[in-house]
Amino acid sequence: MKQIGLFFKKTREEKEIDLETVHKETRISKQYLQAFEKDDMSQFPADVYYTGTIRKYANYLGLNAEEFIESFYNLQKIKNSKGGVLNSKEKKGGKNYRVSIYLALFIIVAGYGFMELMLFVDKIKEDRIPVQNTIVEAPKVESLKLVAEGVKSAWLKVEADNRLVFEGTLPKGNKTEWIADERFLLTIGYVPGLKVTLNGKEIDITKGAKGEVNKITLTRDDLGIDNGIREEHVK
Repeated sequence: MKQIGLFFKKTREEKEIDLETVHKETRISKQYLQAFEKDDMSQFPADVYYTGTIRKYANYLGLNAEEFIESFYNLQKIKNSKGGVLNSKEKKGGKNYRVSIYLALFIIVAGYGFMELMLFVDKIKEDRIPVQNTIVEAPKVESLKLVAEGVKSAWLKVEADNRLVFEGTLPKGNKTEWIADERFLLTIGYVPGLKVTLNGKEIDITKGAKGEVNKITLTRDDLGIDNGIREEHVK
């Protein structure tokens, strides 16, 4: 269905409901309602606000919200597929360029580290200073494991250590997991539709939500995990 907003407008008019009444009873802003019925997505700052409007408006009119949300995402996939994709040579070239950069950085860092080590060894030989009695254990840092389960169909965006790993609709009954070293950033389009756990601990994703939308950052602080470093002094 290409004109979702127009269909909602016709349904509203058939029920003899004016836009002011919809605004008061659903608390959807008039600006969003007018833009939605004109199929004008430019007035919505992000997809989650558009799908949130679909859900509230559909429930108010007695329509199947999930069906229209799925239709919307299908249309978005079609639009994105027409936007053009890098050809295989461009992809390969880009990959080789990144590999070259990483290799160069590794060589520079390794060379610098070797020089620092040699200077440190020479200093010990010259000063004849014995090694002090502080032992530091290597950090034992546990990776972060995020699991998202669709209680209902819900839109979700997941960034792991500042890298996008998922963006789309998580269908009801589906469960997906990701691993990160430092943090996760979640953008949730429909809070009641998801169950989220971090290393087995269920996260309250309703905290700080604006309506049915929420944006959450998850780190080890949410688990009470320390950095695993301890110091022991030898007498």
